[in-house]
Amino acid sequence: MERRKKNREEEEDEDEEEEEEEEESVQVAVNLSEVPSEAIVSLVSSDTGARERLRKRLKENYVALPPSLRLFLWWEVLGEREEGVRGEGQVRERLLSILEREMKRQRLRRAIESKEWRVIDEAVIEVYDTTPLLAPLESDSHLLQTARALNIITVLSGKFSSSFVFSLVPLQLLLRRQEEEEDEAVVMRVASWGYLLCRHCLLEIQEVFGVAEEVVRVVGMEDPAFLSHLRSCLAAQSPNLKVQVFPPELLTRNAEASRRLHAQLAGRGARSLPPVPEGVFSEPSLFVRKWISQVFVGVVEVRAALWVWDQLFLDTWRRGTVKLLALSLLAVIRPWVMRASADDIMKVLLEEPGRVYLGDLRRAFAHLAGGGRLRDTPTGSYMGDEGMGGVPSIQVVDTSDSLSRPDRF
Repeated sequence: MERRKKNREEEEDEDEEEEEEEEESVQVAVNLSEVPSEAIVSLVSSDTGARERLRKRLKENYVALPPSLRLFLWWEVLGEREEGVRGEGQVRERLLSILEREMKRQRLRRAIESKEWRVIDEAVIEVYDTTPLLAPLESDSHLLQTARALNIITVLSGKFSSSFVFSLVPLQLLLRRQEEEEDEAVVMRVASWGYLLCRHCLLEIQEVFGVAEEVVRVVGMEDPAFLSHLRSCLAAQSPNLKVQVFPPELLTRNAEASRRLHAQLAGRGARSLPPVPEGVFSEPSLFVRKWISQVFVGVVEVRAALWVWDQLFLDTWRRGTVKLLALSLLAVIRPWVMRASADDIMKVLLEEPGRVYLGDLRRAFAHLAGGGRLRDTPTGSYMGDEGMGGVPSIQVVDTSDSLSRPDRF
């Protein structure tokens, strides 16, 4: 308890230091430490050079953005990638035109009721049922907004994945902070941002597999003992796992086969489906694929997830940044993994990332982004003189009854 209390106090101190660093890092022609973030946005919005200098300074200091800057800089990336339009108003008009055309083509009465509405409803409920870190957000109104926005995105794009549920969360948190609007307008705004995110930023499923393999390859080269222990524990684990915690497309490279296998293991439509391919659940890359496909939402706590997204937007969603973030998280939970056995390795990989302190993740990312070796990554709060080998004991917590299942939307 004393150790946890000390860590929390250190985290608060680090937050204060981060705020000071944010203030120091955004100097553009004037001392912006004395100017509210709204004024910073006003200063740089019409000055491309100042905007680039601001982005560079923020990126170099790995800061968490204040709400006004977050709104401005996130939209800048999304809006710039949609060619032929300028500003959120023009983007919305274009998307409304596409939406109207697609509704006619697909013979839909309402954009919030796509042909996949049942699949979307089930996916939203299942994601929030199986993701304890999202429990504080779970309310009927939030789930309803999520389902409606996802239906609009599906009409616009023609595709849906349960991982999109996670991708909407940071956008919902950001946009709900703005001045109140009618619910329909909020849903459309969330859907517009989400559509642009899926269209221009999120990795395609084959890219997710590729980056995850790169991450595991780096671990194998720079910390072979870590990878060897991970693989041996996963290979010896009990096959009785909750496959629902993995998005359906992540089990094998063939997305359709992966969905069928996922349905079989989840107890849906098991007749005449192929057996589980060897090595599906014994390979560490499966867990890295989960982190990447969810863009770390529901993997780390919400505040840390927003920080992760800040780094991605500041670096315009480069594939290399996604890779470094995954390596950073693996490095921070390494002490827990090395102490785990086959009996609890699944719990460690699924739950310990959610207990990582933002300060520790930030230090690890800064170390690796600066060219540091994986094996030398600082692990901060996870190292101490508690427990075996300097690692606190793993806490087993039953969260099965912590979430309630709402009615259909």
